Parts: sequence; structure tokens; C-alpha cells
Amino acid sequence: MRINYDIVKIFLPLLVLILILGCSDPVEYTEDYDNTNTSTTTGLLRFIHAASTTDNLVLNYRDLDSDTYETFISGPEYGFQYGYYSFRTGVREFAAFEANTSIKIAQTKFELEENKKYSLIAFDYDATLSPDLLVLEDTLSVPDSAYSFVRFLHLASGVGTIEIEDLDYVQVLTELDANAYSVYLNLQSRTYFLNVRLQSTQQNLLYKIPATFLSGVTYTVILSGSINSLTPVELNMNILRDESIDLLL
Repeated sequence: MRINYDIVKIFLPLLVLILILGCSDPVEYTEDYDNTNTSTTTGLLRFIHAASTTDNLVLNYRDLDSDTYETFISGPEYGFQYGYYSFRTGVREFAAFEANTSIKIAQTKFELEENKKYSLIAFDYDATLSPDLLVLEDTLSVPDSAYSFVRFLHLASGVGTIEIEDLDYVQVLTELDANAYSVYLNLQSRTYFLNVRLQSTQQNLLYKIPATFLSGVTYTVILSGSINSLTPVELNMNILRDESIDLLL
């Protein structure tokens, strides 16, 4: 029988490859734990810029896959909130940098859990120092009709313990220390005229600040800035609605 050597030349290497693969040990593949897939769990996070001493701030987050910092928000403005954004669950790390530099001015790390909401807040830890980052878990509950959930944060520089009352002399908050925050208060939905006083001297710091809290809405109210020109911004009250957008990071 005549052998067609052209055919042998084609199929002989293929036969050898098949024999090699058939005799090789099986290869075990493992999937990176942090790879994004259809089963990835997420939580929500927003950023609030309440650090009145810091203008050019860049907020970065550490990526779970590459373990490198990625830009989250570049050039946020004081007094504004950004988000909510969907972040993958796990131990998440955030850092604030001076714009256009690698100088880290604040850093925080926390466990971000599935189906929870968080606020990441830059604030003036001290008027003479770099800002700090504060992480708070936000409520998922919805207030009843005719009521609002309101949380107060005292992030002002050089200001001691405060108390807050309505113009009708109804006590809203009896005591709030510096760099502290209240629980969510269940307040009747209406327009308040709020007075903020130093608890020690009863000095009015802010007087008749209008605050309208709508039915069924949740709010975060932040005191920041300073008295006696300790920061570039005077003491102020910023009223933020807890609202959501959706972006996976």
C-alpha cells in the first residue's frame, strides 16, 4: 500500500499533541475572589465634603482587583454631596489627596456590607490640621407619613458642645459634642426655625435658620465652618437629603 506522506506530515504533529494532552495532569483554575461577576454584592456610599479648610481635594478608593488607588471624585466642592454610588462589599479603603499630587491628607478603611448605606464625610478635624474622614452608616428605614428622619452632625471647628431648639422654644437636640453625631430623630414634617447655642454659655451661634423637613424624607444636617475666623468659612448649617443614584465601583 502506498503511503501518502503529505497526509502524514499534517496529522502526525496533531496525533503527538493529543497523546501529550491526554497524559498530562489536569490544570486547576481558581477565580480571583474580587472579580466582578453576576453574584457580586454591593452596598451604597455617598461622599459629603464638609472640610471648609480644604479646597483642592481628590478622593480615591482602593480597587479590590488591582489593589491600587483609583479616582473616585476629583475636585468636590465644599458643602456638596456626591452619590450614593454602588460599591462592591468588603473591606474598602478611601484616601483624600491634595490635587495634582501624591500627598495623602486623610485615609480611612471600613467594612462595607451588602445592602447597606454609608456616608463618607471629609471634615475639619482641627482648624490647624489636615481634614479627617468620617464614615457613618445611614438608615434604610422610611419615616411614617407626616414625619421626617433627621440626623445632626457637629463638625464645626473651635465650637464646644451645642444644643438645638426650634424658634417656638421646642427642644430639638439637648446635647451634641464636637465631632459627634446624633441618632436619627423622628421629627414632625414642617418648617423649623432652628437656634444653635453653646451649651456652656447659652450663646446663640446660629439664629432662626429655616429648615424644611418633608414628609417621609430622611435628612442629614451638618454644622461645619467655625466661629472667630478659625477657618475660611463661618459656622453654617447644611441640610442634605439622603438620596440615591446607582454606579458600580
